[in-house]
Amino acid sequence: MGVNRPKSGERITTSSIEDMFTSVTDVINDVKSSNLSASALGPQHLPSIIVDQNASDDPACGRVIFSTEKVISGAYLAEGETKTDILSGNWTTIPNFDLSDGYVLPPCKVLIMMHVSVAKINLNSVLRCHLNQLWAAILYTENTVGPSFSSSDDNVVFDGTNMGCVSSILTINEQLTETLTIHTLIDNTSLTSNWKLVSIQPYFSCGIGDSARGASGAGLGPIDARLDRGELSYCAFYRDS
Repeated sequence: MGVNRPKSGERITTSSIEDMFTSVTDVINDVKSSNLSASALGPQHLPSIIVDQNASDDPACGRVIFSTEKVISGAYLAEGETKTDILSGNWTTIPNFDLSDGYVLPPCKVLIMMHVSVAKINLNSVLRCHLNQLWAAILYTENTVGPSFSSSDDNVVFDGTNMGCVSSILTINEQLTETLTIHTLIDNTSLTSNWKLVSIQPYFSCGIGDSARGASGAGLGPIDARLDRGELSYCAFYRDS
């Protein structure tokens, strides 16, 4: 379905403007609300910018969501976190909340976006502290050794700027509505050949503030955190503009 534009050299009339307006609204109204994001941007709109995946006509993008409650348990004093800290078991993942199909891409930039809705942080009944926290971080795995992209060449990447936090100042079991958002950019435009975005994996942890201490001085943090919605997505671009 196209737009009826006046032809070059043709006199513009009230009727021709009305025809163009009607055809534009028909195109817009034909986009279903459930498919708005997928229909809003694609290679047919910006063919020189949007990256095609695996030399196909499919735009290099991915998306996963959850809409049922997810529980992040345990408490951990997060301080100066490194990749080793996150992967050592102090942080946890949400099953099926990742992008791990593996995407072979040309030299490009990849925008990663994550949004989760934090419904509740269940505070410990022994000690309440305004520094009870939920932490999130995004790690991604890339492979730049093609064309075989052996898993032995996979590289897990962590950057401390790819983290976010929500703090609770509420009483025991009080409802919380906060959105935790992380946006980050992978810049592989300097590569000279294809590379593979192996996976994108969010990690979560209940955190403890410095003043959240029990009588013995041991860290005493929240029982758990409850997430009720989440979305993780990515889109690859050849350049910024």
